[in-house]
Amino acid sequence: MMQAGFAVVESSFVRQKNSANIMMKNTVDLALGALLYWAFGYALAYGVDPNDPTNVNPFCGTGQFFLIQGHDAANWMFQLSFAATA
Repeated sequence: MMQAGFAVVESSFVRQKNSANIMMKNTVDLALGALLYWAFGYALAYGVDPNDPTNVNPFCGTGQFFLIQGHDAANWMFQLSFAATA
């Protein structure tokens, strides 16, 4: 993922003793980003209410929080790479 590339680039800009801190920061950033995107982000971006699929909110999604009602795993992972990078 892009996070690995950013970790290497960031660690090249700091002294060697701080490289481990940069790698840990990027690991935690990816882990928290993935957790929050799984819980809320994907639903707000693409969620449709499973009880009424015709009720589409033009501003944000209204369903599929925590990806309970099924999802496309490949699309979720692809979108996660951009969400965690931002």
